[in-house]
Amino acid sequence: MAKLNLSVTKKFNLNKINLDLSKDINIAAQTVVQDIKLANSKGLSIKYKPIKPLKESTIKKKAKKGSSSPSRALFDSGRMVGSGSKAGVGGRGPYLKKKATSTRQIALISPSEDRAEIGSYHQFGNKARNLPARPWFGISTVAEKRIEFAFKSKLAKIIKNA
Repeated sequence: MAKLNLSVTKKFNLNKINLDLSKDINIAAQTVVQDIKLANSKGLSIKYKPIKPLKESTIKKKAKKGSSSPSRALFDSGRMVGSGSKAGVGGRGPYLKKKATSTRQIALISPSEDRAEIGSYHQFGNKARNLPARPWFGISTVAEKRIEFAFKSKLAKIIKNA
């Protein structure tokens, strides 16, 4: 069996490398927000699997209250996953709560503040309330792959130009 040794040497001008990825991080965060909303609009969990159905008693309760979609899990008023008007306050569902900046390259995504508690019950389940887990919030593998591709492309371009 033949052996192959390969060595590549490249000189980098570190002054040409700008690692301010704040814009890219914010785009990635918006990708996650849109993915959460899209999955839920299709009745899917963040794992892109069907959301566990509601119990018949819950469907009846929602219908009695006048819900337009009483059998649809994670949707009643639309505030948790997005149909309001003001971000974060009973508004558009998950939203970009804090943008990344050049000095703080972290973005924060949050559920609507008035739905965070019930969102948590759905995300993790609640044995005391006999509520199964319906994971709806997080980063899906679909969004993760799109973001990974975008960042790899961006970093390859940065290194190529250095």
